[in-house]
Amino acid sequence: MNELIIANLSSSPADKITALEHNEVARESVEYITGQVVAGGSVPIGNILGGDNNFGPISLGVTLPDTNYGIVGHLTSLIAGGGNQWDYDNDGVWQLAAKTTTSFTIRLGEWAGHGQNLNFDWLAIIDQV
Repeated sequence: MNELIIANLSSSPADKITALEHNEVARESVEYITGQVVAGGSVPIGNILGGDNNFGPISLGVTLPDTNYGIVGHLTSLIAGGGNQWDYDNDGVWQLAAKTTTSFTIRLGEWAGHGQNLNFDWLAIIDQV
C-alpha cells in the first residue's frame, strides 16, 4: 500500500493524480484497514457492581498466532427510552487486563455506585507494523 501511495500521491501541488489513481489508493487503504480487524463481538455486562471487576475471558472466536493485537471497544447503554437512568450507564470505565491467543479479559470500574445495564462492544485489531 505504501508503494501505491508514494507512486500516485505527490507533495508537489503541480502534480495531480487522476480519479482512477485516487480511487485505487482509497480502495487499497480500506482493504488494509479492514484486514487488520480479526474478530469482534458484543458481550452483556449488566451492572458493574461497584469497585473494580475482572470480566472474562471473552472469546475471540479465532486462534491468533500471538498476542500482538489490541482491543478497541466501548460500553453501550441498554437502558431503553432513556429517562434519568441513562446517566447511570455513563459512570463505567474499562481497561484491557489480559490477552491470550484465543481470549482477553477486561477490568471494569465505576465512579458512582449506581446500577447499570451495559454491553461491551469490541473489535480485535492485529498489529502488523
